[in-house]
Amino acid sequence: MIDLHPRLLEISRTVQGPLLAFDTSTARAALCTVAWQGGRVDDLDFDAASVPSESLVEVLAAAMAEFHLEVSTLKAIVIGIGPGSYTGLRVGLATAKGLAFGGNVPLYGVSSLAMLAASCGPGSIAPVLGSRVNEVFAAAYNVGVDGLVESTISDGAYIPADFVAQLAKLPGEQAKLVGSGATVCFGAGAAPGTAVEMEPRLFAGYGILHAADRIIAGKADDPSLLAPLYLRVSELNPV
Repeated sequence: MIDLHPRLLEISRTVQGPLLAFDTSTARAALCTVAWQGGRVDDLDFDAASVPSESLVEVLAAAMAEFHLEVSTLKAIVIGIGPGSYTGLRVGLATAKGLAFGGNVPLYGVSSLAMLAASCGPGSIAPVLGSRVNEVFAAAYNVGVDGLVESTISDGAYIPADFVAQLAKLPGEQAKLVGSGATVCFGAGAAPGTAVEMEPRLFAGYGILHAADRIIAGKADDPSLLAPLYLRVSELNPV
């Protein structure tokens, strides 16, 4: 993993203020605060599986109290929009929108799978998350030594065997599978010896890095239009 913190502080200096990023697409939420106190960057992750709304709000409130920071002083909020857990994505984006609207802070949505891939790079990385049906949420990225990513298989909901077949067609090095759905792809016939990491840590700071150009240019998403990347039609109307 690259030394991300100096890059994040450079972005903060450019926009002249503190930054916040978080992701709630999986059972463990990730949060990154940049320049909330001097030249400090904090990466947190915590269990958000039971009551994600309470967990996230408690952690954010504690961080703001510790650093005596008002939401309105933030220069950007970056949120992972999925794909991933329906409840987690809904809670995360609702919280991000509440902060953005309440503090009049620009909001930027980024791919959760791209952040996960960057967190496990550099190299060819295939983030794979388990789903509630016979699918996986997955993608493939070439992750550079600078932490930036290039998509080689788009974020999507895939039948495991179909995703493995797409991976096999990628040129170059064999992709490293990371995430809770990685062993599902093994069952679908992944090549023996394929590197797998079942519980990688996602660093939300990569969301700031991936949105840096938009943050610096002030090209924020419209909070009223930004939606989670659910990918499955069934999840748009959950029962």
